[in-house]
Amino acid sequence: MASKRGKCNSASDLETIPSKRFKIETDHISDPASDNNSTVSIEKIQTKKESEYFEKPVVRNESKKRNKTKKESQPMSAPANWKEIYDNIMKMRKERSAPVDSMGVQSNLSDDIPPNESRFHVLFSLILSSRTKDTVNSSVMNKLREYGLTVEHIRNTSVEKLTELIHPVGFKNTKAKNIKKVV
Repeated sequence: MASKRGKCNSASDLETIPSKRFKIETDHISDPASDNNSTVSIEKIQTKKESEYFEKPVVRNESKKRNKTKKESQPMSAPANWKEIYDNIMKMRKERSAPVDSMGVQSNLSDDIPPNESRFHVLFSLILSSRTKDTVNSSVMNKLREYGLTVEHIRNTSVEKLTELIHPVGFKNTKAKNIKKVV
């Protein structure tokens, strides 16, 4: 009989256990000790694989199994009501009251800096903006301008100091390293 913990002492005990984790296979082989070609039944108790005893198959990462050849993408057609959707968006954005309108990348630019430095400010702000709120990005950019946001100055700044300067943004360590690679 099966014990209280669900262990079994013989193959017949497996039938009383409500587990689906075991399977019993019976092989019939000829008895080498017998002269009259009789067969012996041998019961093999095997533990099933996970995929055999779970009711739902185990989902594994299929990315490695995907076909490496990419299918040609079909051009998408515009939705039938695209003009109505566009008009509604224009109505909602008429007041330009979202934080991105007052603190986005374009608001961080000023006319008194040269174009190449302005492009660097845009790039810097875009790197910082990933996974960061516009309000945080704007305040960090203002702090960086006070520090001296030029290519040469950032190039001479250590990664640790840059991480400290951009502290409020998300993923500051990674972004500081990436900025140093860009500079």
